[in-house]
Amino acid sequence: MKAALYPPADHTTQWFADTHPGTTFPTVQKVVLHSEETLGGWPGYSGGASAPNLSGLPDMQLQVIRWRQHFPVGMSARALVNAPGGVETNREDDGVVQIELAGCCDPKLAAQWERSGHRRNVDFIFWPEAPEWALRELAKLLAWLAREWGVPLQALPAHRWLPYPKSAGLSPARMSFTEWRGFRGVAAHSQIPENDHGDPGDLDIDALLGFARQYAAGATTRTVIVRVGMTLSAIAAAAGVTVGAVMAVNPGITDPNRIYEGQIVTLPPEARDPVLPGQPAPRPNPQAAPPPVKPAPAPAPAPGKGRVRATVSYGSRGPLVRIVQRAVGATPDGVFGPKTRAAVKAFQRRHHLVPDGIVGPKTWAVIAQ
Repeated sequence: MKAALYPPADHTTQWFADTHPGTTFPTVQKVVLHSEETLGGWPGYSGGASAPNLSGLPDMQLQVIRWRQHFPVGMSARALVNAPGGVETNREDDGVVQIELAGCCDPKLAAQWERSGHRRNVDFIFWPEAPEWALRELAKLLAWLAREWGVPLQALPAHRWLPYPKSAGLSPARMSFTEWRGFRGVAAHSQIPENDHGDPGDLDIDALLGFARQYAAGATTRTVIVRVGMTLSAIAAAAGVTVGAVMAVNPGITDPNRIYEGQIVTLPPEARDPVLPGQPAPRPNPQAAPPPVKPAPAPAPAPGKGRVRATVSYGSRGPLVRIVQRAVGATPDGVFGPKTRAAVKAFQRRHHLVPDGIVGPKTWAVIAQ
């Protein structure tokens, strides 16, 4: 039987299915992503009258997304305009799951928040430039929907994920009625007919779906047995993940400073095999599914010099970024911004690499050729 409740979500607070029940679906084949254009806190959704199926509030300190579920998967939500006639949006026959994300896609709104002292991707998420941890948190939800309900992990091409405000109104991003009826996969609010909103802008859909496919493919569950002297931060660091990511899959750990000897700590799917004092080195299991490949911060060959270089990605600055920019044909200003990320993705596609916009070992190796 398909699970209608996302396990990490709060299914009690702001549960609206009893007071605003919707249409039920035997299948779900569409996901619609929204950004709330709010700085923080949980929206009221008019008591449920305009609520999605799930809403996510990023915990910027722990680098996890806190989820609340308002309607079960398999029941229509209320976050889309559904005009008389035309097509069904909330109640489309193939089933729709709607996901609202706190943060924004409007660059003017982001700049306004910054002028008020709030730091982009430190105090709030600007979804077109979302950090990797935020995309991974959303990807875990999409992977769960794919496993439980068979939602295809596909989307319209990246050029249909337009930046706001170009994505608003009757833009080229918007689907026709026929497109929407035949669509299966992950869509943006900006692409839904009968709606005029432009969120979530040019979210990095290629990277998001790449992470989701990794999680959906399955990974070996890794655990650590706590020994004397171990801390949760040390375990997370050894596994290459954040403390928040570890806590998200261990609901019994409510205080990162309180773990005990003998406790079994589960690691998130993206974790690597940790090597810790008092812990035996992990043995490979040839029958286990391979873990998702995380763009690692491990060094890679430097172009032409045989030295090593660290991973660079959105937000990086300095001489390494200039090396990358010259290799991919971007302006060598030393700042890894949206144009550099787009140029890196194009470079990666040309060389048959995962177009995640992150310059890690494989991309460095091609640059060095």
